[in-house]
Amino acid sequence: MSIRNFFLIILCLGSIHSFAQAGNEGNGEQGIQDQTASVETSPGAMNHDPTPTDLDGFLQTGMIREGLAHFANSTDNAGRFSLAFLQVADGVQRFSGGMNQLGFRQDLDRSFQGLPFFRIVGPGGLTGGGETATPEKIAALFSDLRGAFQLANETVSAVDDEEFKVEVNLGKIRLDLTGDGNPGEPLMDVLAATMGMMPQGDEEVIIRFDSGDAAWLQGYTHVLTGMLEVLLAYDWQPVWDQAAHMIFENPEPAPAVAAFDPTPADFGMDTGLIADLIATIHAINLEVSDPEGLARARDSFLGMVASSRLSWERILAETDNDHEWVPSPTQTGPLGATITQEEIDGWMDVLDELEAVLTGEKLMPHWRLSPGQGINVDKLVTDPPRLDLIMLLQGSAIAPYIESGDVSDMDTWEALTGPFGGNFAGFAIWVN
Repeated sequence: MSIRNFFLIILCLGSIHSFAQAGNEGNGEQGIQDQTASVETSPGAMNHDPTPTDLDGFLQTGMIREGLAHFANSTDNAGRFSLAFLQVADGVQRFSGGMNQLGFRQDLDRSFQGLPFFRIVGPGGLTGGGETATPEKIAALFSDLRGAFQLANETVSAVDDEEFKVEVNLGKIRLDLTGDGNPGEPLMDVLAATMGMMPQGDEEVIIRFDSGDAAWLQGYTHVLTGMLEVLLAYDWQPVWDQAAHMIFENPEPAPAVAAFDPTPADFGMDTGLIADLIATIHAINLEVSDPEGLARARDSFLGMVASSRLSWERILAETDNDHEWVPSPTQTGPLGATITQEEIDGWMDVLDELEAVLTGEKLMPHWRLSPGQGINVDKLVTDPPRLDLIMLLQGSAIAPYIESGDVSDMDTWEALTGPFGGNFAGFAIWVN
């Protein structure tokens, strides 16, 4: 990873100021309530007569809100899965569209492709909405996204192991990712940015989702909720004060340094940006604003572990080979993708190791600790430290959580990731 990209990762986190105040109230429950309070007609949805009656139809026509209303009271597995899928899609398009309307900088958006959440902001291009970006508005978008994932997780958790099929043509799904009311952006743009899924030419990606995929979706919403809980647990005001102008066209309040020349003639085009990024790094010494946030995140990650195990239990019990999303070794996935039994066995070992670290049974390593010493994650999330980046890297900030015991060290993880042939990250992003 280049120094520039490392700085950009830190900068991306810094745009989430004041989540403790504006986003943590009710731990996302308000966002859930807002989504279920009323369902309006999707603005700009393609004309479709008659109104669709299946998930694929609602997704292809961009009628997300109508789909939410259609499946709202579903009691069967297919209906519940369809509702959860739409709840995720609705949250993603509201977040992406909202960020675009708040002036997410078009000259930097490609640099953020590899970052969580920012990679789903207008992956096919931004139009810019011209609105002023404020900490409160950004907080509301992230809080709403968390609420969407929580709601979908609750919905899909009611899907049992009774088999069902829901067919979706991923290549024809259209969402409103710019917030202009027109669902014209393909979902494949998001999948290409997040999973590297890129069909050739007019190749269709038809998936028939089943009970194994329902557990997969539950695990994915656990992971995404957990990531947001981590970010929302801290007050990012110091970083906003240094970095807001690098992410948004018209932030309010704007950092004082926004008035400076970003590209001094005597020093090259990126000198000002690099200086601002260094200042941003320096500003990451953040107060805990939600002391229970990291514990909720840990619980969400443990929920992912349980959901992933359930997903593979159901997938391995399947006897068909019918347009699978996550295939067993005897099945074929999207675009001909396959998974071996060795990879599945390796993934089960990864889940066991991750669970042991999250519960404190095994310790997390730090580069300065002696063999047999590590960080007890259970203690850390119960009594979280300030997010002081320099002190965390140097080690002082983790001193209260150091114990002697069995450490999940680099040698362990090298062995765990061996079965994936250098593609562990891609596999993990796909199957969670």
